[in-house]
Amino acid sequence: MGVFREIHVNADIAIAQWQLLLATGDVAWLKEYGWPVIREIAQFWVSRVEYNPAGRRYEIHHVTSPDEAV
Repeated sequence: MGVFREIHVNADIAIAQWQLLLATGDVAWLKEYGWPVIREIAQFWVSRVEYNPAGRRYEIHHVTSPDEAV
């Protein structure tokens, strides 16, 4: 069951796109290749969020932390 909750890797992929831009300064690459990846991952996270009116906050449930061993 844990493998289906290891969606935190998606955020790592989005961050890697940004880090490549910072390392290379290649804005054309970001526009053509990096941004579509970042946008799709952002849309994925939006699809997972739920508003908790009692806590007056947004929450994402059923996600395993990066350090599963703890």
